[in-house]
Amino acid sequence: MLADLMRMAANHIESRNLSLDLLPLFKHAEPDLFADLFDIHDKTSARPTFHFRLPDSRIDETDWSLRQPWQLWRQVEQVAGQ
Repeated sequence: MLADLMRMAANHIESRNLSLDLLPLFKHAEPDLFADLFDIHDKTSARPTFHFRLPDSRIDETDWSLRQPWQLWRQVEQVAGQ
């Protein structure tokens, strides 16, 4: 099942600059499959965890707010709680 998720994700993930970075978990759980699927040569270290990124602060932009990043965070928390 994880291998299926990794194959699906490989079609969409081009970098680690995502709110929820699954690459460390993928590399930890399936290192050989990770090497086959992801052409990402950076500092991705294998570890059994999700890597959450905080939203960018754009406080200098007059129309920026935390609403959209907060809604995304709540959605992640809801999925994680199931």
